[in-house]
Amino acid sequence: MKIVQQTSDNECGVCVINMLANYYHNKTIDKNIILQKANLTKNGLSLQELENLANEFNLDAQSFECSFEELIDEKINDYFIALINKNGLNHFVIVKNYNKNFFRIYDPENKIYELNNEEFKKIFLNIIVRVSKNHQIFDLPIFKESYLKNIKLSSLIIILFIELLNIPLNIFLSKIVNLLIDLVLIDTQIKNLTYLFIVFSLFYISNAFKDLLITIYINKISNNIFSNINNKIVNNLANKSIIFFNKTNLGELSSIQIHLNNIIHFLLVSRIKLLVNTLFAICIICLLGLQNWSLLLISLGFSLLNFIIGLINWKYFKIHSLKIINIENSLFIKYQNFIKLINLEYNIDKYNNYINSYKKQFDELIIFKNKITIFKSNVNFYLSIINNIGLLILLTYLIINTNYDYKVISVITYIVFLHQNLNNLFFGIFNFFNELLNFKNGKQIVEKILYIDNYEEHDGIQINKITSCKITENQKEFEFSKSCLIIGKSGVGKTTLLKNFLNFNNKNLFFNNLNVNNINLNQLKELIIYHPTNPLINDFDINWFIDKNEEIINALKIVIFITKIDWSLNNNFEHNINLSTGQQQILAFLNLLKYKNKLLLLDEPLAHVDNDNKKIILNSILPIILKNNFVIYVSHDHYLKKYFDQIINLNDEKMDKY
Repeated sequence: MKIVQQTSDNECGVCVINMLANYYHNKTIDKNIILQKANLTKNGLSLQELENLANEFNLDAQSFECSFEELIDEKINDYFIALINKNGLNHFVIVKNYNKNFFRIYDPENKIYELNNEEFKKIFLNIIVRVSKNHQIFDLPIFKESYLKNIKLSSLIIILFIELLNIPLNIFLSKIVNLLIDLVLIDTQIKNLTYLFIVFSLFYISNAFKDLLITIYINKISNNIFSNINNKIVNNLANKSIIFFNKTNLGELSSIQIHLNNIIHFLLVSRIKLLVNTLFAICIICLLGLQNWSLLLISLGFSLLNFIIGLINWKYFKIHSLKIINIENSLFIKYQNFIKLINLEYNIDKYNNYINSYKKQFDELIIFKNKITIFKSNVNFYLSIINNIGLLILLTYLIINTNYDYKVISVITYIVFLHQNLNNLFFGIFNFFNELLNFKNGKQIVEKILYIDNYEEHDGIQINKITSCKITENQKEFEFSKSCLIIGKSGVGKTTLLKNFLNFNNKNLFFNNLNVNNINLNQLKELIIYHPTNPLINDFDINWFIDKNEEIINALKIVIFITKIDWSLNNNFEHNINLSTGQQQILAFLNLLKYKNKLLLLDEPLAHVDNDNKKIILNSILPIILKNNFVIYVSHDHYLKKYFDQIINLNDEKMDKY
């Protein structure tokens, strides 16, 4: 059973299904394919959703509640899913009961460990899920990696040509140098020394020039590739279903450019270097073999030791590379939250607790990175010892060998040069596999953002204005034929109901009595605006109000009169940190006057405005907004009832959250 590592706290259920699907179908299924099918909430998968997800991949899953004693008596021989308590959170793991004394745990946090009965009993939450393979034909879905088409074959051929051109160029130059030296110099020893000096100088100069050419060319094409793929990523982020943001985190989203650069570098550089290093290694082996088979065996023997050390280094890096990414993502989120905390609150106790939590995780990352650094230093140390020993043995063999005239310094240096390059090339080949790990990790994150939970673009009936909407959730139908006020206590699902109108994959969503799947999606998205309590960006521009009708001008004058806002800022309100939350809400609410023939989903837009000013603003602005648009307004404020003919009270009907 191979571990599929979770990269977010809420995806342990996804990972255990991924592991079992891989095991039973004997395939390697991309975790993104599992995520695409998962109805994942911020708290993870429920038992029902876990079973449904297993069924999507031709696995029969059934959950049971049982005590630890009943679990022991059941004597389950197959792998099963168990719900355990891990650091105070519910956590899905795969379990194998190998005998009566211990359980082997396959944990999505990238661990395989064993617990005795007493240890497992302490964390077991009395829930198991039995999973088996059904006999339906399983077709593995795949993502079409269209974004990789930006990397053209012609570019790879040019890079390979520049890399390989260096070999015949060096041979040609060495021959020219040899002819010139023969014409000018007579003394053999001086010839050899001069030849070696010039040839090796030319070798390093041509190599440096080759690297410069490749760097310039790669920078030129990689910038274009990066720009094209990054634009596609940004566009796709704006076309995501709401549920997608339960499947990622700010750490992943913020590091996407780093991962994208790793992907481009791997595809343009690392693969070519692998091919070139392999060709060079073959050439050097042939050259050493032509000189002497004993020399070749010595070099290959020490290259094999390099190979083994490289393999150990690769396996170590493979185990820990994704863990570093996860910790760094988590730290980024903690840091972002800490900045928000000190900006929005003043609470020394909360500061200290959060700082201690951040420091603890940061120290964990430092310790972890130090371990990797020490390991790499040890690897380099052992490689250096092996190479030096190999070099010493090779030189000793050359000096004492009487069958060949190897005491000529040029020949000895030539053999040593080949030996050293062979060792370096073998280790360079293993560096490729380390870069391959970074490539795979980055590719999974990039493809998650590119392909998971995108709204499917489809042509359909075009509508120019939304006049009614209907949604069914949990066997409850909500129908809106006119602007509506939704009221209710905190937590009953007002915001959830509002956001459900943005879930365009919902088959139970209707606009103008048309199912959302039958409507032109591009046009529909332009007709709907969701306005949160605290908009992130304030794009208010007072210049827009110039030359507007008298009704709008009068409404603006009233707001200017009652608010203490520096209107000389004009359209730079986004950057004014001196605006209070209430003032920012007033500006955002004023901005709604721009819209006409839209469905406006307003989520307590004036929650932080004092009641007196709120009533004045509502009296002067809301009627204009209602006249020009279809409005669904969420609020605790019963004062708003007089503006709406349709009112829904959710106090007795709690909506399930995404």
